Amino acid sequence: LIFDDRLGGTYVAIDDLDHRGSGAFTQDVFDISTTTAIASLTAKSGGVTYLNKVKGDLDLTLNVDIPNAKYTFKENALALNALRIRTEGFVQMVGDEINMDIKYDTPKNNFKSLLSMIPSAYTADFKDVEADGALELNGFIKGSYDAIKGSMPAFLLNLTVDNGSFKYPDLPLGVQGIQTKTKINSPSSDLNKMVIDISN
Repeated sequence: LIFDDRLGGTYVAIDDLDHRGSGAFTQDVFDISTTTAIASLTAKSGGVTYLNKVKGDLDLTLNVDIPNAKYTFKENALALNALRIRTEGFVQMVGDEINMDIKYDTPKNNFKSLLSMIPSAYTADFKDVEADGALELNGFIKGSYDAIKGSMPAFLLNLTVDNGSFKYPDLPLGVQGIQTKTKINSPSSDLNKMVIDISN
């Protein structure tokens, strides 16, 4: 499955998609329970590759409110390679706008989970990689997206890695002392007001 918007500079490719779901679709308000598995997911926008051949798994229960075009996250578990992400909030269609209020975090993860998102690091022998270090990753997306008006929601990303390290089994030396404290804060649709603070 390929979406290629050359004018907008957005590209998404999905290989080997398995999806199933169930719900009371004849009702105005109902829950839909879904499971999705993707062997390879690539996403690019504005010349930046955000996901490159990432393996994805999603178990999601979504509350669907047809009259209000509102979709609320309930129980969910998302895995991108070894990185597990939890979300809460909603997405709502209002005219040409998509309103959203979504929070996310990464419970029960460590530095190795983040390492798996680096394309050249997530190899066949990744399960045998020795890695250590604490990881904190959380944030939110809140506001309206409107492609016609060019409006973007506010968003925040907090990333902290404390004393990260890794070593591949066939290499004599590993990498130690990986530290970062990064905060990306965009408080409005005006991306010129976005602040990227990498204090460590």
